[in-house]
Parts: sequence; C-alpha cells; structure tokens
Amino acid sequence: MKINKIIPFAFLLLCSLGWAQHDSIVPLREVVVSDTRLWSNTRALSKQTLNDSVISLQPASLTQLLQFNSLISLKQNGYGMVSSPTFRGTTAQQTAVIWNGININSQFNGQTDFNTINAWNFDQVVIQAGGGSVAYGSSAIGGSVHLNNDLLFGQHFKQNLQLNYGSFETSSANYKLSAGSQNWSVGGAVSMNRSENNYPLLNTSGLKNQNGQYQNLSLNAQAGYQFSRHQSIQLYTQTYDEQRHFTGPIGSSPKSMYRDLNQRSLLSWNYQKARFKSQLKGAFLSEQYQYYFDYNLQDVQSSRAQTYLVQSELSYQFSRKFELQSVVSYFETRAVGANIGQSKRQIGAGTLLAKINFSSKLSGEVSIRQEQTSAYKSPFLFSVGTVYQPLKSYTIRTNISRNFRMPTFNDLFWQPGGNPDLKAENSFQFELGQEFTYRKMQFTFTAYHNQMQDLIQWQPQNGSIWSPVNVASVKAYGFESSFKNRFVMEQHQLELQAGYGYTVSEDQKRQLQLTYVPMHKCTASLAYVFKGFRCYSQLVYSGKVYTLADHKAALTPYAVANAGVFYHFTAGFGWTLGVQIQNISNELYQSVPGSPMPGRNYQLQLDIKL
Repeated sequence: MKINKIIPFAFLLLCSLGWAQHDSIVPLREVVVSDTRLWSNTRALSKQTLNDSVISLQPASLTQLLQFNSLISLKQNGYGMVSSPTFRGTTAQQTAVIWNGININSQFNGQTDFNTINAWNFDQVVIQAGGGSVAYGSSAIGGSVHLNNDLLFGQHFKQNLQLNYGSFETSSANYKLSAGSQNWSVGGAVSMNRSENNYPLLNTSGLKNQNGQYQNLSLNAQAGYQFSRHQSIQLYTQTYDEQRHFTGPIGSSPKSMYRDLNQRSLLSWNYQKARFKSQLKGAFLSEQYQYYFDYNLQDVQSSRAQTYLVQSELSYQFSRKFELQSVVSYFETRAVGANIGQSKRQIGAGTLLAKINFSSKLSGEVSIRQEQTSAYKSPFLFSVGTVYQPLKSYTIRTNISRNFRMPTFNDLFWQPGGNPDLKAENSFQFELGQEFTYRKMQFTFTAYHNQMQDLIQWQPQNGSIWSPVNVASVKAYGFESSFKNRFVMEQHQLELQAGYGYTVSEDQKRQLQLTYVPMHKCTASLAYVFKGFRCYSQLVYSGKVYTLADHKAALTPYAVANAGVFYHFTAGFGWTLGVQIQNISNELYQSVPGSPMPGRNYQLQLDIKL
C-alpha cells in the first residue's frame, strides 16, 4: 500500500508549524467531547441533536427514537427484528453510524442494524444530514448518525436508574453513572432488555407474532484523565451481546435465531497549546455473529471481523480567520466467515481541511480526502461549504460535496458470486439550508439534490447464482423542514416540534421511485410541564412505499401516535413514575410485507436520579 502518496505534505507542514508556536495558558475544558470534527469541520451541514430527556422516552431502541424524532425512515421486519434506515432517499448502506468519531458500519453488509443500538448508553444522538464522506469515510452519502459519550470534569457524582415493564412481557433495566474531579472523569451505562414479543396480529383470528423473542445486554464505559492544562487522555469502550429470534411472515413457522457480539475500544490522546492541537487515536472494533437456520439444530453460519485503526489529527490556527487541519489514518480489517473465507483489507486515508472566516457574518469550509487500498479504487473526495449570517436571527448554509461507499466483504468475496472488480459508489450532492430564529421559536428549511452513480446491486448471473455489479444511477432530491417553539407562562411550559420531509429518489433507468423510500414523512410532538407533572404526545406519518422495483406492489401509508404521563416525586430522593401508551389508535401498519407491527400497547416506567 502506497501510504506515502496520501497527502504527506499536510502532516509534515502541520508538525513543523505546531512545534514552532509560542506558549500560552489554555484553561481546562469542563466537558470533553469525543467527536470534535462533528462540530468544527461540518458547520455547513444541518444537524439535529437528541439529548438525554428525549432519549429516555425510547431508551431501548435507536429505531424507535429516530422513527418518532427524525426524518429518517426505518424499515423493520417486525418489531425488534432487523431494522434498516433510509436517509434522504438513499439505501441503508449509505447511512454511516459514527461511534465517538469512528465509523462502525458492518464490514460484512455495510450497514448498521438500528435495533442493535441501545440509545440509553449515549449522552447524545446527533443526526447530520448530507454528505459526510470527507470527514467519516465510506457510507456517509445520505447522512450520518452520531452516538457520542462525553466526559464531564469537575467535582460531581451522578446516578440514574430506569426500570421499564410493558406489554408482551417486555422489560428493561438501564443504569447510568457519571463521576469526576478536576483531573478525573469516569462514566458508564448498562442496558438490559428482553421481550417475548408475542403481540397479537391485528385483523387475524387470534394469531400472534411467532419466534420474535429477544434479549440483549449493552455495556458502555468511558474514562478520562487530564495530565495538565495542555494534555489529556480518554478511553471509550462498548460491548453489545444479543440473542434474537427472527419472526417470519404471517402463517409461517419460523425457527431461525441470530446471536451477535460487538466490541469496540477507543483510546485518544489530546494535546492543545496555544494555536496548535493534536489528537492521536487508536481503536479496535470486533463484530461477530452466528445465524441458526433452526435453533433446535446445530446448523449454524458464523462470521467474524476485527478492525484496527490508528489516526492522527493535527490542526493549526494561523489567525482568527484561518485554520488548517490534517487527518492521516490507517485501517486494517481481517475477516473470516462461512461464505467469504479469510479476507483482509488495508486502507490508508489522508484528509486536509481548511476553515476560513471571511468576516463576522461569513465563513467557509474546504475539505479533501484520498484513500489508498488494494481492494478497490477509491474516488477523490471533496466538500465545500459556507455559513452566512446576514442577521442575528437568520442563517444560510450551502454545501457541495462528492461522497462514496466502498464495496463490503460480502460484495467482494461472497462465495459464490462475489465480485472483486466492483467500483466504489459515487455521489455528487448540493444542499441549501436556511434557519430562522425568533426568541424561543426556530424554523429550518433545507433543499437538496443528490446524483448517485455506480450503485451496487445484486443480480442473477448464470442462472441461479447472484452477483453484485455497478449498474444503478439514482437521482434523489427534495426538502426538509422543521419547526420548534416553546411557550413559558409562570410554572407552565409547552413545547411544540414538527418536521416534514419530501423525498424523490428515482432509478434513472426505470424513472420510478426506489423501493422502501416514502415520498412523505412527517413527525410532530407536544410536551407540557407543570410543576412535577409532565405529559407528551408524538406522531409519525409515513407515506406510501413500493416494495417491488416495477411498482406492482406497495404498502399503504400509516400514522402512529404515542403518549405518556409522568409525575416527579420529591420526597426522599428524586424519582419519576410514568406510563406510556404506544400506537394509541391501534393502527394496523407494517414496513415490510407480511410483518405487521404491534397494535396498542403499554409501558410502565420508573426513573430514579441520585
């Protein structure tokens, strides 16, 4: 691998500039964020942050959290089963999931199952729309979902315990800890979830969801130490262990089961002095699964992949108006599986990013990235964005970028049928966003256009053998809008939020909307707080989706509403008791044919904060 070709001058330039600057006092930061590039280098892209108060309403599943609180559409093969996202008309493989700054999409199929992510384990979930491949590499074509853990320094000790029990013998226990001093910070979270998941199937004669039971355990931990006002070290770890049975279409007798174990570790050393910043990261990612066609038999298919990452980030602020940053990284992934044999991938990547403040009202971002690997030919990537604020209450954002998705191990090496000659998927996109704020009201509107080439599709070759080829050309365009307002009158608080997305995603050969991409999605929520009393309601509407490429089959639109009531007791210690009702109207809906979702169901929740 020719890593010496990957922007070496950027690394050497910033090294020499960094050690030539003058010393000055830099105060300790109270909060250390794990993913600094999310806020410093992608300001021209729209972002939505879901904090812990929103996460606590749907802590067990990232799918449920995003379905009701974002414009990402989720396709589920039944409740709790495999869940895949559709972001701005793209495929599940074109949505990157970023854990503390590291891309964690599967090395096998190129996507993340959102039902394997317990949202409770993270301090914030950030949704970034638009192309982010320059910053985060493969898959960030439609957008990216960021799972962040923050380290809080300063004397504190906080604990939070949440217990849930509901319909279909569903239960969960979630615990979170944060403690620290001036130099130390530690945190962690544990989530345990299980369910028989045997909900009645609406409009049937007594049938229930079969073979849908699941149980999972998720462990997160992070620790940080500040050696001085200039340097610190952080460690982040995550383990996810799950056993999940797979339900089948109505009338079938499924017996399949899936076991999955994911482990992630990230060590980061940070140095900051005057205008120079340095961050060195080392990470280890492991994914392993076992698929049982019949859990009563020993007929099992298994695969395992391990990824090692080393990354250096250096930045230097030449003046208040100009800052330059370089990122040099090296990945190595080794995989072994029943259908891919033993496979290995090495990737070297170099990124150069520049931030320019033209004036107090106008700023710009320019970024480039190049990768080198023996497995495929990577395109040259770029991103150019501007942020213009002519008025205090009005902001305009623009961004144009080239993005990509690399072929996965399954695409390249699956036997039989893998295609080692695949090219990376390409995307050219442009977006224009506007944001208006007035007091406690906020309104945003973003229009986008995305032209995608060389999309990878699996097609039958030589009879019954399927193989992936670069064939599809897709044009996706549309707009997203959101509205938020908060009213406060003495002890009464009322907050209203709404979002609407219009998406056209057409296969250019057929001139038809892609399958499982709704043209319309709308979300709305209303929350009311008075003293210790709190209640909320939320609604999601998803438009018609086609399930066949020729549009000969489709699923009807649906609207699902949830509501909850909570009361906070102050006697003794702070604790909150509440009840939530999901699918209030008992709506019959499904996002995959033959896999209906639950009707009306209930959940009790106890939340204790110490």
